[in-house]
Amino acid sequence: IPISNLVKSRIKKYYNLSSAETIYPPVNTSLRVNKSQKKIDPYYLSLSRLVSYKKVNLSIQAAIELNKTLVVVGTGAQEKNLKKLSKGHKNIIFTGNISEDRVNYLLANCKALIMPGEEDFGITGLEASILGKPVIVFYKSGVAELLKNGIDSVFIKKETKKEIVKAIKKLETINFDTKLIKSRAKKHNTEKFKKEFEQKILKSWKEFTERTLCHT
Repeated sequence: IPISNLVKSRIKKYYNLSSAETIYPPVNTSLRVNKSQKKIDPYYLSLSRLVSYKKVNLSIQAAIELNKTLVVVGTGAQEKNLKKLSKGHKNIIFTGNISEDRVNYLLANCKALIMPGEEDFGITGLEASILGKPVIVFYKSGVAELLKNGIDSVFIKKETKKEIVKAIKKLETINFDTKLIKSRAKKHNTEKFKKEFEQKILKSWKEFTERTLCHT
């Protein structure tokens, strides 16, 4: 059962198997934000492990070029290189690992979440949506299958700094509807996931038992 059409196509490409219908992962629709936390100036947000395929370096380069504040949450193998890339630029803020409470606050108060790398899914994109925030996302990523360009996101066509710069400029011209962003994300809740998964398992079991009976 693939978690996105991206993964489904990859299964077909590498294993030559036609996998089951996609069932998207659920998002926590009850994320809560502690509003008493200290506010910071307008900022963009990067929230991921600091590893190469996440392409956090591109977000940093774009923020430096546009002189935008970027808060980078997470740790990983690329942390040292990313800090070196950001040296001398006070608009790039590294937090390391922080509490879930602080993560939710940063998500709820950012201008947008930036996800430039190709993701099998990318649940963080839906978490930002639950809190009413748009996402700058690579159009091939799984979560982009549930987002709509210009409504709750801005798609980038290539994993490049230039594309992120263009996306940030475009995003700042759009008047996003926070309520609409939230309502679209809430459709992908846990109950929907459980229902779809249960139906798939029951259907598969029925097909299996019918095949077994035919061979006995």
